[in-house]
Amino acid sequence: MVGIFSFVLAASIIYPRFYTCSSCSRQIGATVTSCLVFILYAVEVGLTRAKPGELSGFLSTVPGLLKVLEAFVACIIFICLDHRQYSSYPGLQWCVAVYSICFIFALLVIIFTVCRLLSLFPAPFDKVLTACNVLAVLMYLTAVVIWPLYSFRNNPRPSSCKAGVLCQWDNLVVISFMTAFNLGAYIADTIYSCRLDRCDFPFDKVLTACNVLAVLMYLTAVVIWPLYSFRNNPRPSSCKAGVLCQWDNLVVISFMTAFNLDSSCAAMIGVDLRALTQPVGIMRIMAAILTCMCFSLVATVGYVQSPYWAWCMFTWCFCFFFTLLILILEFTTVNAKLPFAWEDFTTGFAMLSTLMCLSVSIIYPTFFTCKTCHRQIGASVVSWVCFGVYAGEVVLTRLRPSGQNIGFLSTLPGIMKMLETFLACLIFMSLETGQYSSFPGLQWCVAAYSLCFMFALLIILLTTAQLTSFVPFFDKVVIVYNILAVVMYTTAMVIWPLYSFRNNKRPITCTSLCPWDKLVVVTFMTIFNVIVYTLDTVYSIRLVFFLIFLLKVVVGRNGKLQKNRSNRITTTMVTLDVRTLTVPVGIVRILELILTCISFSLVASVGNRAESFWTWCMFTWCLCFCVTFLILFLEFLSLSSKLPISWEDFTAAFAMLATLMVLAASIIYPRFYTCSSCSRQIGATVTSCLVFILYAVEVGLTRAKPGELSGFLSTVPGLLKVLEAFVACIIFICLDHRQYSSYPGLQWCVAVYSICFIFALLVIIFTVCRLLSLFPAPFDKVLTACNVLAVLMYLTAVVIWPLYSFRNNPRPSSCKAGVLCQWDNLVVISFMTAFNLGAYIADTIYSCRLIVGETERQ
Repeated sequence: MVGIFSFVLAASIIYPRFYTCSSCSRQIGATVTSCLVFILYAVEVGLTRAKPGELSGFLSTVPGLLKVLEAFVACIIFICLDHRQYSSYPGLQWCVAVYSICFIFALLVIIFTVCRLLSLFPAPFDKVLTACNVLAVLMYLTAVVIWPLYSFRNNPRPSSCKAGVLCQWDNLVVISFMTAFNLGAYIADTIYSCRLDRCDFPFDKVLTACNVLAVLMYLTAVVIWPLYSFRNNPRPSSCKAGVLCQWDNLVVISFMTAFNLDSSCAAMIGVDLRALTQPVGIMRIMAAILTCMCFSLVATVGYVQSPYWAWCMFTWCFCFFFTLLILILEFTTVNAKLPFAWEDFTTGFAMLSTLMCLSVSIIYPTFFTCKTCHRQIGASVVSWVCFGVYAGEVVLTRLRPSGQNIGFLSTLPGIMKMLETFLACLIFMSLETGQYSSFPGLQWCVAAYSLCFMFALLIILLTTAQLTSFVPFFDKVVIVYNILAVVMYTTAMVIWPLYSFRNNKRPITCTSLCPWDKLVVVTFMTIFNVIVYTLDTVYSIRLVFFLIFLLKVVVGRNGKLQKNRSNRITTTMVTLDVRTLTVPVGIVRILELILTCISFSLVASVGNRAESFWTWCMFTWCLCFCVTFLILFLEFLSLSSKLPISWEDFTAAFAMLATLMVLAASIIYPRFYTCSSCSRQIGATVTSCLVFILYAVEVGLTRAKPGELSGFLSTVPGLLKVLEAFVACIIFICLDHRQYSSYPGLQWCVAVYSICFIFALLVIIFTVCRLLSLFPAPFDKVLTACNVLAVLMYLTAVVIWPLYSFRNNPRPSSCKAGVLCQWDNLVVISFMTAFNLGAYIADTIYSCRLIVGETERQ
């Protein structure tokens, strides 16, 4: 209601001001009725307003009415704004942002109150309201100063603006007055809110924190102002005693800066001095002073357009700011009220600062210092001292013994996680778009660096903010991420130098800063990160299993920890099946994972080929790598038994399919893409053949004995079904629509291949997903009938395909040995058709024999 009252008041003022004249009877009548409406709404506001102190009906209290008034005044400001007034001035843009933010907050308060959603606030509503009012007062204070300063500077009222006529300049005046008016409303709102809820805002601590901040800021000013002001600037001879001189103003500012520094120091009282007198506090004060000296000295030299210079400046400023923040929060004891692990945060920051200062202490003197560069030498020396101070802080704050879960960043895995992110930062600093934009292999490396960096940063944030309880199986996720990162960095370790230095020697024109040297830096940092991720993975796994063993020893006698037949240890912390990695099948799968990764990494380093056979080979290795990794991951975490599928059928079918696919890739790739001098292609072929052998061994280990009904895909008919689907895939990659689009006979053959493939795929899917009960007839009978039908259909294709394909179509003379030729695909399809016919015949015979044997037993 108070909102309508405010709007009617505004309309009753604006309308007669701009749209009414002495002879405009209807306009005057509208104005009079508007004023009467305003009076009636004012009376209604007085009748409905609640008494002060009432908690129910917030909008009927004085703070609620003030909130509506603040939103209304903001609306008046918005209707006076013109984007041309502020689009060219950042100061005025800040004012518009202030109006918008405060208006949105006031509107949210009104909406939440009306809709009764105040319980959704994560903190007490009155405290949130008071804090936001204080912030709004501070923001409007800046707008009260900035808006008129920018709006009316060198901008008098135009002579074309007449009284009673709308003028853009007048809107600036209205906005200035409305800004001041709203500032008063927010001040009144803040005072009234604090008085109602007995506001216990810690002004003393905020004041102390501001004083500490002022001291440190004035410290920088005490150094920087005279350094910039009097460098190569002696007192001019024209300056006389007793006469105003600009140079003397510089001296006055220098003395007043030092005087204000003393005043700020004297204003700090009632704080926790132990935060500054303990060894860690003293080290942090030294680190803040030293980093301030570093970036001040380097800033006086001037800007250098280089990512390494930017990294050095960012490091010193970053370390200074966060060290200062830590000192302020501990000095004012605010750190105890923060909702995250403070010790973890300070430990992680100390270690990161140590690494960053070490890197800049090497980079800056290497690239930006000379024998006569005194300030650069001083910055380098101070940076080394700063590195020593941060290293000492790491030693003092790393108090968590190895194996504890609390304080993750203070343990060895946490330190390695920080090291991984730091090395990734060095890689990013050395990357240039021109290095990898034209090469898919290098783009994969950049993707590997980025993904691993983001996940490592996410792990650090989750542990610092104590949010790991919201992530199920956090310790397992970290282990899996580490394994995946090792694999990804291993591929990058192979691909990056192969692409970067192939036919790319160091140019003779390279000086100290050379793009070629950045390639070397990325290569070494990649190798270092592979080592760190490997150590992190080994340590994490060992730590988890050590905890399991410890729990087994401590509580095993009480029956709280049980060990089942498959050597699976289950606790409330972890559920890992160690046996999946130590049994023969697990070892074989680990070898498959490594060799398939090597295969596609070697082939990717050679380059991309726009041919279906090359695509098939790459798809084969990547698919086998991903699915094998998934199988290991799910079995290691004991999640395979919880999936709603037949796990044995799935693994048996995949092993058989992978065997066939890798066999095909091991034949196709060397046949068409390898030569006697192609070392990487030969290496990929050899590893692919080894992968084929491993998958064949896995098929032998997982295949069920004849006569077993459970696990259909692990029996001979199931393996034959996978073989039939695979051979159909080979046929499909050899097909070209131009080969059969003009011949109905060949189109029939393609239909045969498609129908039989779809049926085989459905059988595999229904078996893996345990949906065989949905068949309207006994599954073995349906399978036998479909096999007989497939035999008949493939019999027609065996005759029709070669008859149509090779009639009046001899092999072209342009087809050469070892070169891909469309005519050869026709031959491949003919042989694969005959091969699949044999597979379907064998499948039919075996299925019939099983049915007969089952009938005789019954």
